[in-house]
Amino acid sequence: PVYFDVRLTQKFDQARLKLWYQKDLVTPLRIGPAINLSNWQWQLKDINYLLTTQNFSEGWLVGTAEYDLKNIQPDKNILRFLISSPGLDLSAKEIVFGRVAIEFIKEPLTKNNFFERLKEWIKFSNIYYALN
Repeated sequence: PVYFDVRLTQKFDQARLKLWYQKDLVTPLRIGPAINLSNWQWQLKDINYLLTTQNFSEGWLVGTAEYDLKNIQPDKNILRFLISSPGLDLSAKEIVFGRVAIEFIKEPLTKNNFFERLKEWIKFSNIYYALN
């Protein structure tokens, strides 16, 4: 497996991952964030290939996956992702990554949720970690 970390400035409800990659159609490819690193739990999903005319370059596939982040607690504002392709090491094949884009989504700030969101921000921020 391969890992990459994303540092978040606040808590989000959902993430949409978009990936530009090259591989054969048989090789499995799953990506997802850690749900609980201490228990080694991950929210791995297959990358859904998109048919698109907006190619990054010739020969690149574009795929997406969506993740529910509501029950995920990042470790000190860092969300760790795992890229998995079981059997790749034995197949003599490769996966080439061109670009990864992640859109983080949350409910808009309103006067009705202001205090709840402020509480979440304080808990998520470094102020919370400094006091504990």
